[in-house]
Amino acid sequence: TQHIFFLMIRRPPRSTQSRSSAASDVYKRQNQLKVLNNISMNQYTFVLLTTLLIIGTSSYEYEYYVLATKWQGTVCAKENCQNNLVKDLSTTSFNLHGLWPSSSKGQQPQNCKNSGVQLQKLSAEVQSQISQHWSGLYDSTEKFVDHEWTKHGSCWATHEFGNGQNQVESVQTQELNPDAEDSDVELRKHKLQHHRQRDQHQKNHSHKNENNPRIEANESEIQQQESFFRQSIELAQRYNIYEILKNHGIQPDNSKPLQFSQIFSILADNLRTQTFVLICQNNRGGRQQLFEVRMCLDLQYQTMDCPTPLSRHSSECKHNDSIYYPCLLYTSDAADDLLCVDLGGRRIIKKKICC
Repeated sequence: TQHIFFLMIRRPPRSTQSRSSAASDVYKRQNQLKVLNNISMNQYTFVLLTTLLIIGTSSYEYEYYVLATKWQGTVCAKENCQNNLVKDLSTTSFNLHGLWPSSSKGQQPQNCKNSGVQLQKLSAEVQSQISQHWSGLYDSTEKFVDHEWTKHGSCWATHEFGNGQNQVESVQTQELNPDAEDSDVELRKHKLQHHRQRDQHQKNHSHKNENNPRIEANESEIQQQESFFRQSIELAQRYNIYEILKNHGIQPDNSKPLQFSQIFSILADNLRTQTFVLICQNNRGGRQQLFEVRMCLDLQYQTMDCPTPLSRHSSECKHNDSIYYPCLLYTSDAADDLLCVDLGGRRIIKKKICC
């Protein structure tokens, strides 16, 4: 939603008094200075108004979603995944990264609400699903899902629940007169500065380092959070990358190199699109490993060709290099009943189901 504003410029009053030629010249020069001052003020007003107009645009509107899931075998081979975060993790699906409302118009909807997630307030069912499919792996799961909800899920909720009041707080501007009192202009400058600081604050925080204070969610917002988590997890299971690859004879194997074209063609046939992105991460030995898959979904949650190319990721898989799809490797804190092996002096736990 965009607001249209009218810029009103008051013309200097005309004088009806008669003046001598010299006085008239002085008056003309004074008028010229006034015009220049008015132009300067009008330019300032126009820039400020334009900036406020951009900020005032509702930022929860979007046309499609990006669904991102990552393979925990690759993550935990490099990071120190914690036992309490992986003990319930599914071994037959990729771990959720997020469901991101997206727009082809440039500005991405983000941070539509500031109500935080507290896992203990969610139902036992949703908590269980999160521990199986949306784990923080090596860092707090609560921080991870709180980040994903605040940045992306809050915008999903404004669309799904049709509550325009949930959008990002906007600066509501009115007709801006160049002769407005200084206090009026200062108020707008203060609001502009506040929003810039808020946007920069949100930009600087990830799920690894989330210090942004949260507003406690009310009962309605908790229900919206649960709906978002359920929907995201259901989609990750519907477009289960692990199962797709398994059904075509590809399972995790530390020693078996795969070709990019092999993985891409299997996923393209099953997802019915070729605009998804494969992201890789090198292990300690420099091998390229399958890390994450990102795809576009329409508003009915069906796979689609992305309206615009997904932003180029610095770690997209290299087409000419072999890709490895590693087994699930967890650090020494994992459950004692699993198979233990030693790799490079580190005690590693390898889940039997995988390799």
